[in-house]
Amino acid sequence: MTIDTTLPLSPSRRMPWNLFIFVALACTTVVFGSLTIWTDPVEGWLHAARYTARLSFPIFLTAFLASSLAYWLPSETTRWLRANRRYLGLSFAFAHFVHLGALITYLNLSGDNSRSLQTLIGGGGAYVMIALMALTSNNWSQHTLGPKAWGWLHWIGVYYVWFIFTFSYLGRVTKEVPQEPRIIYITLFGLAVTALLIRIVTRIAKWRA
Repeated sequence: MTIDTTLPLSPSRRMPWNLFIFVALACTTVVFGSLTIWTDPVEGWLHAARYTARLSFPIFLTAFLASSLAYWLPSETTRWLRANRRYLGLSFAFAHFVHLGALITYLNLSGDNSRSLQTLIGGGGAYVMIALMALTSNNWSQHTLGPKAWGWLHWIGVYYVWFIFTFSYLGRVTKEVPQEPRIIYITLFGLAVTALLIRIVTRIAKWRA
């Protein structure tokens, strides 16, 4: 999953295995840490689901902003992020599917059926898009689909996932009794909106240039 479709796909020649190992270890730590801290399995899996989503969100934002960061803050680090945005996207997909596994486990253990049909369809659609982008994040898929179809798939997928994150956090901000302190959701919502504004400003700057 490349996330940034403003530039041709140009991944680093060397796959950054250390990135995948770090994300896998982080996910493992979150899940086992949650199950250890909360002795009740239901609470443990609830927090595992909650914090694996918190882990995947900054990975998504980093991939989402990779090109913009390289444009405004050129450095070895930001150039690395842009060159490896495909692998950042795949790391996000991995982390978010770990989140899905934790969430499904929690729902099965708790019997929680409070999710609305709209939430299930919206969230399910995000996972479909994440899976499609991950499966097509390779040169063969890009050449087979063609640059136009491939670009539209990733463009729609990226902004759909951004939409789900953003309005999920907004819904928790406006909830009468949020699950956690409201400042957490305000911060996450603010980061999502700021990331979108940065992308828009970058696109305008590139167009004018």
